[in-house]
Amino acid sequence: MKPIIGITTFREKREKGEYNAINYSYADAVIQAGGIPLFIPIMSDNLALEMLESEAIDGIIFSGGEDVAPRYYGEDPILQVVGTDTKRDEMEFKILEEACRRKIPVLGICRGHQLINVAFDGTLYQDIDSQVQSAMGHHPNAINRDELYHSVNIKKDSILHDIFETEKIYVNSFHHQGVKKLGKGLKATAFSCEGVVEAFEAIDMEERFILGIQWHPENLINRYPEFLGIFKKFVDRTKER
Repeated sequence: MKPIIGITTFREKREKGEYNAINYSYADAVIQAGGIPLFIPIMSDNLALEMLESEAIDGIIFSGGEDVAPRYYGEDPILQVVGTDTKRDEMEFKILEEACRRKIPVLGICRGHQLINVAFDGTLYQDIDSQVQSAMGHHPNAINRDELYHSVNIKKDSILHDIFETEKIYVNSFHHQGVKKLGKGLKATAFSCEGVVEAFEAIDMEERFILGIQWHPENLINRYPEFLGIFKKFVDRTKER
């Protein structure tokens, strides 16, 4: 059987009620990589843990979305924090903790990348534009999600270098926050030109697969197939488990 990959969702208020939503590109990436996507609604911590205890999920993708609440890394929000959802934060922190305990492979994308860093005792720039010296563009308006936007430099000794086989790539970008202090047990493996951490991985990747990506590879796979390699590497590790 193909591995089942859980994908977290976000809450969206509409005229007719509240919805759990997610960009379908995440599911498409999992399917093309050889997995079966399963969207995870926002629910109580206990139900989330029961889901993992059932061993029905082989890997988890923490998806993009709203800002992680700054109180989880000991700060008050600045003006540029535009929205948080602590119900989602708390559920995802619990899922991540249990996934790591069970050595379930984890992939964090954009917000998911930031959430993993905070969970490992890291901190975030609440707004790159105002808090990073000489900040370049990271969140353009009116641009397609499959457009390559800025460069990323990749360290040789990393999963990303194994995937792309180069030290420089171009990526899309839709984030105004980023890693400030790197979390414990993680190593940064890719950076933007001004030094913003664009990717990290666990220092013990042979023991547990934890990969954080700041850009959105799920939106690039059909136009730039090399980005599917991220999801293939992830799904392959779930098969090994």
